[in-house]
Order: sequence, then structure tokens, then C-alpha cells
Amino acid sequence: MMKTLLKFVLVILLAVNLTGFGPCAQIASSKLDRDNPVTIDCWHYYNGEQQANFDRLVETFNRRVGAGQGIVVRAESKGNVADLTAAVRVAAKSGTQMLPDIFAAYPGTAFELATEGRLLDLTLFLDPDDLDQFNPSFLDEGRFVDGKALYILPLAKSSEAIAVNMTFWSDFAAANPRFADTAATLSTWELLAQAAEAYRHWSKGEALFGFDSLANFLLVGSRQLGTNLMGIEKGKGHLDLNRETLRRLWDLYYVNIVTGSFAQYDSYRTEDLAQGRLVAAAVSTASGSWLPAQAIKDGRPEPIELQVYQYPTFRDAERVCVQQGAGMAIVRSNPPDETAAAIFLGWLTRPEQNVLFTISSGYLPVTDKALESQLMRDSLENLDRSRADQAGIALCLETFLTQLEDSRLFYPAAFKNSDSIRNYLAQSLSSTAADARQKYLADVAANSLNTDPQKLLERYVNDVAFESWYSAIILETERLLNS
Repeated sequence: MMKTLLKFVLVILLAVNLTGFGPCAQIASSKLDRDNPVTIDCWHYYNGEQQANFDRLVETFNRRVGAGQGIVVRAESKGNVADLTAAVRVAAKSGTQMLPDIFAAYPGTAFELATEGRLLDLTLFLDPDDLDQFNPSFLDEGRFVDGKALYILPLAKSSEAIAVNMTFWSDFAAANPRFADTAATLSTWELLAQAAEAYRHWSKGEALFGFDSLANFLLVGSRQLGTNLMGIEKGKGHLDLNRETLRRLWDLYYVNIVTGSFAQYDSYRTEDLAQGRLVAAAVSTASGSWLPAQAIKDGRPEPIELQVYQYPTFRDAERVCVQQGAGMAIVRSNPPDETAAAIFLGWLTRPEQNVLFTISSGYLPVTDKALESQLMRDSLENLDRSRADQAGIALCLETFLTQLEDSRLFYPAAFKNSDSIRNYLAQSLSSTAADARQKYLADVAANSLNTDPQKLLERYVNDVAFESWYSAIILETERLLNS
């Protein structure tokens, strides 16, 4: 009797020690055999420093934990997020190619598989005490279908912030002292737009600002204004295309694109900053290592001072910022493989592993214990700020930590075709604005009668243009929602 009790206690302690999860029945009753190890395939989209960190953690797990428990983890990068998503969808539909045991998942892709019953409900491996370890907002992003089951375990999170070339901004502010207080200017979208217009006049036509993710601006901006653009009601996707809200978003983005106060040139705004084409940009806080230490000016690279500020809000609106970053989902298979996958993910989310993986890659850890740990503070402090990549990471993460205190985190709802609707909304506004910009420039170039440029602009910036776009998105989003 005593031997049986001791054996049970050892199993429980081992489960807690290895996974960081409580002694749930699924792990405690696992049939893993160190002499006949199970192999767990994990697909992800990590590259560069993030992939190197993840590979080191996998090697450490296999050597220190997996060898004793009968678990071998094989990690494979599928490229970028789009490549990974495509690979998962092909595998899910293929009659021959199997899904991996674990994959890095965003809600849109995970929702598709969860509704087919192909993902594991992770609450089978987490009791309430386990769940309490995570930042609630990070955890809730992985709940969908019935709002209770958990299909994505958070691993690393980022947000968005405003990166500013302070060297160029200082030159502009010296001639425009109204905008000398950069933090105050960037605190609201309205003030930022005024600064962008002033910069365009001062620079004789150059753009000040650009967005990395227009979709995030539409979703977060609408939430700031009290509208849940894409949500869930009674278990189904719901759209609130509030005309007043969308008009304010339109006025901020469309008008400034057409005038040339906002712009985008390369694939990422960090590259636009490096090329000196923009002075400020909304970027992911995970892009800190890509923020430039130099920018092109008069055809030559020059050293610049960079600063990162919180994501703006609309005047008199709620402070809301996006949370993003894929978590990990487990594919339903068999008890030994599911248990092995859960043990690996639990180990990854323990503070000592989670901080190691996240901070040097430009992300924040996901449990409150890790976020509040001395280990995280030391990791931030130990970033080598004499190196441009690590200095950028430090600036971005410090800003994200401030946003965690000052703003409400927001994540897009996942439902049928939610990714398609999100992408359509951003693409439709972007292409409509870009087309109007080109037509406006053509009119200006052909202006032989010296018509007032403001009159030319009013051909494209007017109520009719907005209503045309608004009517189009009403029809198309309704079709996507119901298809």
C-alpha cells in the first residue's frame, strides 16, 4: 500500500515539475515509456534569432526531460506565417499527409480545425490553478467555438507601437514647435494626422507616417471608438459596420493617403524608416531587432536616434491596443502523443524557458509569474543596447509593458471566414485609397488651368467616395460572413 502511494505521489510531482501544469488525470495516468519514446512533430514559422532560441529549447527539452520520459520533439520551420498556415491547411485536407502533433497557431486557422473536432481541448491538461498562471487576455484569445474550451496555449505575445526617427523629427519640430512634444503629438490619431499634414507642407510633399498593419488599425481603432467591428454573438460571427465609426477611420487613413501625408513603400515600415522615406510608423513590438540605426538622407546613410511610443488612440476614446503572436495548438491523436505534446508545451511556458525564448526575440512571456519575474527584468536589463537590434528590442518591449498597464488589450475574434473578412476590409480600403491617390496625382500633373489643388483633391475626398466604399464593404462582408 505504501509503495503504491509513493509511486502515485512521484507521478504527480513529476507531472508538476516537468510541465508546470497541475496534477491533472490526463498527465498523471499517461503511459509514456522511456524505452519506447514517442516522437512529437512541431511546426512553426520562426526564423532568425527566434528559430535559434526555439531550437535550443527543443534540444534542451529532449536531453533533460524527454530522455527521461520517452519524448522526442522534432521542430520544423515552415517559413513565414503564411507558409505555415498553407502547410497546415494542406495537411488537414490531404488524405496522405498528416498534421503535426503541435503547430504554431493563430485563431483563424485554429478555429477551422477546432470546429472539425481535430484540436485538443487544452483544459484537459490545465486545472483552474494552471489557468490562473496566464495573463487572462492572452489565454482568452485561444478560446472559441463554445467560449470555454481552450485550443491555443499562448507562448509569446507582441503588440503594436509607434517607432520614430527622432533625428528627422527634431528637424521638423524645430520649424514646427507645436509638435516638439513627440509623445503628446503621438498620443492621439488626430494630432498625428495634423503633424503629418504639417510635415508634408514643410518637406514639400514627403509623407511622415505609415501603417504596418492596416487591418489592426481598423479593428483596434473601431474598438477605441466603442465599436466591435468583428465579434461573436450567440456563437456566430457578427459584424458591426457602424457608419460613424468607419467614417472616422476612413477620414484618418484614406484622406491622409490621398494627400500624401501617410504612405507605404516597401513590404515593411521598418524598411521605409531605414530608407528615410518615413519618419514614424506603426510597427509590431516584435520588430525591434529590425528597427534601423541609420536612415538615408540626401542619398547617404546617417546615424539616427530612434524612440518608440505607445499606440495612439482617438481623442476622447478608450485606450486599446492589439495583442498578437501565435500560440501552440495540439492536434488530437492518441493519449500518449497528446500527453507528450502537453508536457512539452507546459515546459515551454514555465518562466525560465518562456523568458529565454521571448525576450531576446522581441516578445513578452505569457504568464504573470514570468512577466513579474526578476528573470525577465534581468533579461531586459542585459540586452546590449550598444547593438542596434537589441536596443530596438528593449525600446519595443518597454513600450509594450507600459501599454499592458495603460491600455486594454484587444484580439480579433475568430469565426468562420474571419481571416478573409479582416483581410478584405484592409485590402479594400488600401486599394481604394491608393487608386484615388494616383488619380489625384495625375490630375495635379495635368493641371494646365492651374486649378486650386484643394478643388482637385475634393474630387476624391468627399462623401460620395466614402459611401461608395462603405456600400461595397457592406455587401462583400455580408457575403463572406454567410458563405
